[in-house]
Amino acid sequence: MIIACSDSRVDPALVLGLGLGEAFIVRNIASLVPPHSKESGHSSGASAIEYAVLHLKVEHIMIVGHSRCGGIKALLGMKEDGSNRFSEYIEDWIAIANNASKTAKAKCSHDSPFEDQWTCCVKESVNVSLWNCMSYPFVKEAVQQKKLALHGAYFDFVNGDFQRWALNYRVDEPESL
Repeated sequence: MIIACSDSRVDPALVLGLGLGEAFIVRNIASLVPPHSKESGHSSGASAIEYAVLHLKVEHIMIVGHSRCGGIKALLGMKEDGSNRFSEYIEDWIAIANNASKTAKAKCSHDSPFEDQWTCCVKESVNVSLWNCMSYPFVKEAVQQKKLALHGAYFDFVNGDFQRWALNYRVDEPESL
């Protein structure tokens, strides 16, 4: 299963050279996975993950972020007090990655070029989504049973670079990455 951004510059089937039927692909703004919640309005992503894990029995889930992601750029521009609210739906969706924005801003100095902060935030948003996947009981169980592995990835379409990393989940230390 691949979870990727809706941006047409980063079609995961093309980027990864996949043929028809080789991957179950879900695309949304900023490649985000919402945390598990039965009350959430984010049921489309949850239902796709459930279908992939429980019915298709996928062995890997890869979340792919990319360079110059507009959703993450918007996230970085959001003020915590909401004083610059710009949308009804997009802002609520990208708020899933608020912790990624905070982490990226803490990691990058204020002197860092915005492009560096942006790249850092995209990668951190992938990490947030990886951990959000683990909030789904059926995902956590499959990972613990070693039937499923979670991977993060970053595609820099400007330089043609593709980076991949694995979620390093251990039962005794569940917050390791």
